[in-house]
Amino acid sequence: MSIGNSKAGANFDGALRSNRPFGGAVLPVGRWTVACYSQGATEKPKWSETFDNLITTEGANELLYGCLFGAGGSTDWYIGLKSTGAAVVADTAASHASWTELTNYADPRVLWAGASSGVSAGSVSNSTSVASFTMTSSANIAGAFLQSASSQAATTGVLYAAGDFSAEKDVVTNDTLEVTATFTAVTSSG
Repeated sequence: MSIGNSKAGANFDGALRSNRPFGGAVLPVGRWTVACYSQGATEKPKWSETFDNLITTEGANELLYGCLFGAGGSTDWYIGLKSTGAAVVADTAASHASWTELTNYADPRVLWAGASSGVSAGSVSNSTSVASFTMTSSANIAGAFLQSASSQAATTGVLYAAGDFSAEKDVVTNDTLEVTATFTAVTSSG
C-alpha cells in the first residue's frame, strides 16, 4: 500500500482506509500557527501565519505501528523550525534534502506538550502549553516540523510532520516565536 500525497485533506491510497462494514478513511492532518513577537511585545505579533502540514510516510508508518501493532513508538515529540526549502512526503529525520533546519535559537528543540491539553473529538494540540523559541540571531524561517529527537539538527528518530509558510518570514535577534501544533484524525465514510 502506498501513502500517496498526505497533505492535509488529501486521501491516503488505502493505507488507513478500512473495508466496509467498518467505515471509511481516517486522515491524520495537522495545522500550525506561528506568531512572531518583537522583544518585549506580548500583545500584537509582528506577523502570524496558520498553515497546514503534511504527514510524512515515516510519520504515517509510526502512527500505524503504534496503533495497530502496539509497537513502542515515540512518546516525546519536539517542535523544530524550518529554514529554506519545502517539505515533501518522503522526508525522514535522517534525510530531508529539500529543506534545512533553522537553528538560530537555544538548543534543544521545544517539547510538544500535546498531552497537556489531552485528546478530544479526535484532536490534540499544545494550545495550553505553546512552544516558545527566542531567536539568537536574524534569519529567514520557512515553517515548522515535529520530530521525535530533541537535539537541533538531529537525524535520528522519526519526522512525523512538516509544514511550510506561504512565503518565508524574517526574524531578528530576540524575536520570540510562539508555535501551536494541532493534529486531528479526521474520519469520513467511504
